[in-house]
Amino acid sequence: REDGQFHFNLTLTNPSNGEAVWKGDLIHDANQLHTLPGAIAARTVEALHGSLSPERLALVTNLPSKIPAANTALDRGRRLIDHVQMNGPMTVLLRFNDQHSIEMAAVRPSDLEEPEKLFLEASRLDSNCAQAHARLAQTYALQIAAYGPRPEIVAKAQASLARAEKLNPDCAEVHVARGHLKYRHELKYGAALDHYLKALNLERTNAPLLMTVGLTQRLLGDTSAGIKNLEK
Repeated sequence: REDGQFHFNLTLTNPSNGEAVWKGDLIHDANQLHTLPGAIAARTVEALHGSLSPERLALVTNLPSKIPAANTALDRGRRLIDHVQMNGPMTVLLRFNDQHSIEMAAVRPSDLEEPEKLFLEASRLDSNCAQAHARLAQTYALQIAAYGPRPEIVAKAQASLARAEKLNPDCAEVHVARGHLKYRHELKYGAALDHYLKALNLERTNAPLLMTVGLTQRLLGDTSAGIKNLEK
């Protein structure tokens, strides 16, 4: 820190081999720490001659919580649960005839244990973090697919969703939680898709969400739209 400014040395590393892809410097106003994550993201993307959509930049700059530890727990949980959605759960297509089919998801309960712990930790650290409660509701909804509609799991999902809705009813993760409960618990796939599409309208480049929308559209018979979103 010097003369009211922070001087950073930045290094972007390839995690697969540990090699530095890019190195650079950044000078930032010490009184504007809340804008630092966005500045680092923009500087890195610029150095790589890429582009950063306003939606993706907002994910970096508009942090869900003012408590850093809560953001860390939430981000770790997000990464784990998004990995489950992108690389599993495995889906099995059951086709009854040329017109009727259903996709069933095989969720491994063990995949949901660590995300649940992290989202609980985030919500404990910041009880007013809507995204933490919404992600908890999503995780419990996925547990319904793994364990069946056990009353205690359904109750936890509904309670977490109610808390998230009270805090921020229009954020994307709340819409996804609503959709997951419609899909997994109530088996109302059309209603679930409505909520997924509302979330997608807020986060158009969210890959796990695009996959969820695409699979649901396929389930409902809109194969063309489903494939387009899966390709995205």
